[in-house]
Formats: sequence, C-alpha cells, structure tokens
Amino acid sequence: MRIVSLVPSLTEILFDFGLTSEEVVGRTKFCVHPKNKVQDVEIIGGTKNINIEKIKSLNPDIILANKEENVKDQVEELMQTHKVIVTHVETLEDNYYLLKNLGNLLNKKEIAQQFNLKIQEQFNFEKPKTKLKVADLIWKEPSMSIGRDTFIHHVVQE
Repeated sequence: MRIVSLVPSLTEILFDFGLTSEEVVGRTKFCVHPKNKVQDVEIIGGTKNINIEKIKSLNPDIILANKEENVKDQVEELMQTHKVIVTHVETLEDNYYLLKNLGNLLNKKEIAQQFNLKIQEQFNFEKPKTKLKVADLIWKEPSMSIGRDTFIHHVVQE
C-alpha cells in the first residue's frame, strides 16, 4: 500500500505502526518524526500548500488528511482522483477510533490496540478536585495557543 500523509501526527503514527518509507511515500515538510525514517519520504509541500501534481505522481493508494490541518479545496481536489481519508479528532474517544480504524485499514490491529491500551492507562489516574488553569502554547512567531474545540483542550480537561 502506498500512502501520502498530509498530517505530521498521522505520519508519526504510520511509522509507529511499523510502516516503512516503501509504504509511506509522501509527507509534508512538517512531518519530521521519526527523523531517521521520514528522511527517505518525498516532501509534497506544507500542510496548507500541498503540491497536488507531486502527490498524484506518487500514485498513492490512500491519502491521509485532517479537517483542521489541511485546506478543504485542496483535499476535495485530491478526492476526485484518489481515496482520501479525512480525520477529525477532538476527544480521546475520537483518537481511540482513529487508531482502531487505521489499525484495521493497515492490517495493524494488534499494534493499534496496544497504543489504545497504553493511552487509556495514561489517563487512568485520580483527577484533581479543582480545575487547573492552563495556557498551552503550541507555536512561536506568531504565538498561538490551543482552542476549546481541539484535541489538546479535551486532553487537558481529562
């Protein structure tokens, strides 16, 4: 299977699932992890300015995109000629199903289940009795923080 990933976190998941640069054939310039494995994967632009012709030339079986990360018009153009899976993860439950579905799609069910169990274990602790106020800065120049309708916000709330 030939996969192009337009999402840094999904690129990392693909390699965590055991895929290689023979399977992950395209990535954005922001897909930099795992460093030793992505170096051999073709860069197809940024997350907001993908090179559609370059993607098509890679002849992917699947393109992975994200509702918030990628530009809708670009993704819709790719959908006309390719199978595109658009992810949208806001909660831990969404993340569970994302990993489960990727595991099913890639024939990596056991690995996906292991990841989901590990994540569940990490969130199995006694919650503080009072809510903490948190500022989570995610980008510098310009400074950006998380919004309320994001996965990071929901994780912090857990």
